[in-house]
Amino acid sequence: MNAFMKLILFLFLLQDPSSWVDKLGTGSDALRWEAVEHLSRLGADGAGIVETCPDEWWRRIALAEWKARRTAGKNYAEPLRLTLDFREGEGSRLATDLAEKAGIELTRRTLVAGNVVLEKKEGTWFELLGELGREAGLDIRESQGGAYQIVPGLMDSQHRSLSRNYEISLVSFVEATHAIFDRKPFQQTALQFSIRSDPGGRILKVKNGSLVRAVTGSGRELVETDLVQAIRGGRSRSRDMSAHLFEIALEPFDSDGEKIGLLRGSVRIVIPARVVHFKIAPRFEGNPFRAEKEGVTVVVKMLRYRNRMIDLVLSIRSTHAGTVYPAGDRIRVLDDVGLMYRSTKRAEKYIEEGGKEYTLSFRNFNNVGDPKSITLSVVTKTSDRTVYFSFKDVPLR
Repeated sequence: MNAFMKLILFLFLLQDPSSWVDKLGTGSDALRWEAVEHLSRLGADGAGIVETCPDEWWRRIALAEWKARRTAGKNYAEPLRLTLDFREGEGSRLATDLAEKAGIELTRRTLVAGNVVLEKKEGTWFELLGELGREAGLDIRESQGGAYQIVPGLMDSQHRSLSRNYEISLVSFVEATHAIFDRKPFQQTALQFSIRSDPGGRILKVKNGSLVRAVTGSGRELVETDLVQAIRGGRSRSRDMSAHLFEIALEPFDSDGEKIGLLRGSVRIVIPARVVHFKIAPRFEGNPFRAEKEGVTVVVKMLRYRNRMIDLVLSIRSTHAGTVYPAGDRIRVLDDVGLMYRSTKRAEKYIEEGGKEYTLSFRNFNNVGDPKSITLSVVTKTSDRTVYFSFKDVPLR
């Protein structure tokens, strides 16, 4: 941390926390999110200070962020804040600039979009991405293997809710009749959402969503009920691998001509709390080799490179209970300039002695040189956190 940042942090610590509680309860949305940022950094007595906020909704948000920061400690994922080189130009060029500033690799860069002008060129990842959606109809989504693509996106911001480094989207409103073997056909009304993290974080899974309050445009209060049958639709051709679906079931109501005047809810997610990263230099002598770090062992059992094809067999074992092993498409082979070899075949299985084994193939389509590194990450500890979201004036049809 440089001297300037230390000064900023020192001045922040001198501020009266009660002034941020006042702003949390009565300020604009932008000021309230700034208050959430400051209050989340309070020490062990922070919960008691936040509890004095009279606004229940924003009190919940600030408490959730304070708990998340306290639980994660140094591993807390701050929102990814970026500054673009320019705010006017062809849509795909602006999207590429955003991706490069975030340090992510694009496998698909070219998509037809006219010239656009963004309102600002500084902000969080999702703030700037939201502007690209509104102005150019573009989105940046994670594809298999951890690379990203520029794809068509929603231009309607009514269907998006931002909560620091998370974006929650209202995917669909579904009224369906379900038939299950052990019960009579029944009708279920549900709202389907997706949540994704910015490239600086990662969601491992969603536990459950919950309704805080929902009011239709006509003033009808909607009531949450048990979700009997999950709705697993809404997947698009340009699926975002970082997004996770969840549903909230509602008691049936007459939705004709209605809209959601106010919708507030929360979702419980599981995120990494401790991650072990590996960057392994390949060896082609024909013998197995291993790498060990922080209780995790990676054994490369076979590595072959011929005719521009890479065949790789490796195993991962961990001494940590609750380890989350990477999916096969999260194991990457890079060339000497950091470009990924394209994955062509993946097979993985849990092994009897504990851990996981992978059989993978990659192809050199346009890489510059020979394989220079094998990269992967293993989550050795997880934590739960709550993310709150809010929508206004969203049509149901």
